[in-house]
Amino acid sequence: MGLPTLFWKCVKVCKEGERMKRLIGYSLFCIGVGMVLMWIISSAVIGFLLICLCMVLGYFLFCC
Repeated sequence: MGLPTLFWKCVKVCKEGERMKRLIGYSLFCIGVGMVLMWIISSAVIGFLLICLCMVLGYFLFCC
């Protein structure tokens, strides 16, 4: 079994539109991580709510 065959066995076959959903989810998760750093530096309640929103939304878009 060659390397290309192993590669394609490991790659998840995505339905149409699912790749963009995963990309948006990944981006929102990264934004959420950036906001966590912002929250550590200067604490704010609104910042915390945005962090939670972006991370939960990113998780569901990326994983579901």
